[in-house]
Amino acid sequence: MPVSPPPPTPVIQRQDSPRGIASALCAFGWWGLLTLYWKALGDMSAYEQMSHRILWTVATLVPIIILTGRLTVLRAVARQRRLVVGLLCSTVCIGLNWYVYIWGISQNRVLEISLGYFMNPLVSALIGCMVLKERFSRPQMIGVLLAGLGVLWSVVGYGELPWLSLTLAICFALYGLARKLAPVDPACCVFLETLLLLPIAAIVLTFPCTDRQNSDIALFVLMLSGPLTLLPLMAFNYAAQHVRLTVLGLTQYLSPSISFFLGIWVFREPFDLRTLLTFVCIWAGLFVFTWGSWRLLHPPRRSGSV
Repeated sequence: MPVSPPPPTPVIQRQDSPRGIASALCAFGWWGLLTLYWKALGDMSAYEQMSHRILWTVATLVPIIILTGRLTVLRAVARQRRLVVGLLCSTVCIGLNWYVYIWGISQNRVLEISLGYFMNPLVSALIGCMVLKERFSRPQMIGVLLAGLGVLWSVVGYGELPWLSLTLAICFALYGLARKLAPVDPACCVFLETLLLLPIAAIVLTFPCTDRQNSDIALFVLMLSGPLTLLPLMAFNYAAQHVRLTVLGLTQYLSPSISFFLGIWVFREPFDLRTLLTFVCIWAGLFVFTWGSWRLLHPPRRSGSV
């Protein structure tokens, strides 16, 4: 039985290229501004929006997969049971993440979406500690506890768990874990995940919830969901290869920051003192956690004895 060649050894990036930084800013900035795109489709159900996203992502990727010779990669992935199981898990996670994200925008809960993605790095670190036995430094542990305090305050202040934010954070963190345990080429990964979701999307689009007919302009706008999904992913993967992980980690806060400001100043969502305190706890936790991570990667130099 033929054996696929081993993946190339990753290159550790020690310097940040200007194009890499620009790509990271474009990726996370784009993901933040995508809120405006999905908001513009508010008259369509979240099921249909997500189904169109799946359909046009697959359609956009088919020529890319063929022209770049990735069919052999797909066949190699299909022969490895561990990768197939990992893809099934990541498909469930990203499918649920996409739906909750789109549904939250349609329900005018952009601030909760922003909170979820602010929480994501901390949830990812917590899952890494529990599953991969990664160890926390003291500042990182304090950061996670501060974020937990923010969630607890939300429960006390509103009388309910911030389930939308937690669902987004946990699903995307589990998605990252699945990708780490079963690494697959990004384009092939997204293609296979959306291909697995395509039957569900086909059923939704064949039997829509409403009888509304899409105009040619509306259909064109929906077709853009495919490229709009892929372009930031491509920019992110380029940035991951050309900037340090610490820089990439800092730029990821751009996306929820954009959503946060859109929620307050563009969509005029309610933002009272209780919500502010929840965000302050999360922000404080992120600051302490990021500082702790930076210290681990850049330990202070000790001066030699005289």
